[in-house]
Amino acid sequence: MLNRKLRGHDAYFGITGNVKALQRLRFEVQGRWRKWLSRRSRAAQLNWIQFNRLLQRHPLQPARVVHRVYAT
Repeated sequence: MLNRKLRGHDAYFGITGNVKALQRLRFEVQGRWRKWLSRRSRAAQLNWIQFNRLLQRHPLQPARVVHRVYAT
């Protein structure tokens, strides 16, 4: 579901010259995702090692430019 949301965001904001902002969004989404997964358990927070293992199993799609502003 999270990848679908990111793909929709890329479809709207994915224009030439905006790839750094899309990559930064991916970075922020990872931090928020980890935060919300950590809230699900009272026992312990999800550390970055565990979260990186989760990302290996369920990776976020890379940022991509969908619309080209400049003709080639």
